[in-house]
Amino acid sequence: MALSFSVVIGAAGRADRLARALASLAGLRHPMLEGIVVTGPVGPDTNEVLRRHRGGIRVGRGPTPNRSELRNLGLALARGDVVCFLDEDAVPEPSGRLPSRPRRREPPRQCGGG
Repeated sequence: MALSFSVVIGAAGRADRLARALASLAGLRHPMLEGIVVTGPVGPDTNEVLRRHRGGIRVGRGPTPNRSELRNLGLALARGDVVCFLDEDAVPEPSGRLPSRPRRREPPRQCGGG
C-alpha cells in the first residue's frame, strides 16, 4: 500500500514567503501528495497568493493567527497517511524524496519537530 502525504502550511500573513513555500511544494513529485494552507485573518497579498495556487492546494481558515490552532485545523483537513507541518517561511527541497511505501508494519505514531 502506497503512503499518502499531507503538507500543512500555517500562514500568518507573510505573502512573499508563502509564495516561495508553495512554489517549492509544487516542485515535489509524489503521486499522493496534498498541500493544505491554513490561515487566520490575512491581508489581500496573502489572499492573492492563495488565489494563484487555487486548484493545487486546499485552504482552511481559522478565526485567529494562533499557530497551534492553525495546525489543528490543518490536521482536521488532512487526508494523508503522513501529515507534515511547515510554517510559510519553510521551503521544502524539490529534489527531496518521499517514501512511497512504509518500511515495516507498525502502529500509527505521532511526532513533531520545530
